[in-house]
Amino acid sequence: QQAAAQAASHAEAARQKKLQHLAALNALMHERVTAGYRIDVETDSTVRADVSRKKQEATEFMTASSAFFGAVGPLVQQGVMPANAAITIYGSFARLFNLGKAIEDVLDDLIAKVQQGGGVPQQPDGQADAAAVEQQRKQQAAQLDQQIKVQNAELERQIKRENASLDLQIKNAELQIKTSQLSAVQRQLQMQQLGVTG
Repeated sequence: QQAAAQAASHAEAARQKKLQHLAALNALMHERVTAGYRIDVETDSTVRADVSRKKQEATEFMTASSAFFGAVGPLVQQGVMPANAAITIYGSFARLFNLGKAIEDVLDDLIAKVQQGGGVPQQPDGQADAAAVEQQRKQQAAQLDQQIKVQNAELERQIKRENASLDLQIKNAELQIKTSQLSAVQRQLQMQQLGVTG
């Protein structure tokens, strides 16, 4: 019985010590001054630089995409280059830009669709009609052109959404910085008042 009482006493002491530790942690987490000093004042400039870089990359990507399709589109329409080869080259080129996961998924989907549809038809044998083959090539080129337009529109929407999200992050960071600065000023005023009254 005495050993059981001692074990219970030790367990209660350990529990009390743990409760005191948790209470101290809770007080530390809710202390306003500590929370204020945990905000990095340089966040604003870092976020601005990141947003500027992403906007510049998006602009460069759209310009390069227009130039690529302007050069390759006629080759696909004439049947000189297969559609699946053109879109595979475009996918490889697009990965040079840091566009984010969502946009890369859209590009992968576009490449998969074009590759499933096939490229330029095989060379006609003696029984095939050249006019029918040419018509089929034109239809495939028109379909590819339409798919590219749809995917480009989706890419533009995605880029605009990401830019809006980054702008919101900048505003939130600025608000946190101002709140932190205000809290520091209030704390300093309180310290001064305590010093005057003391």
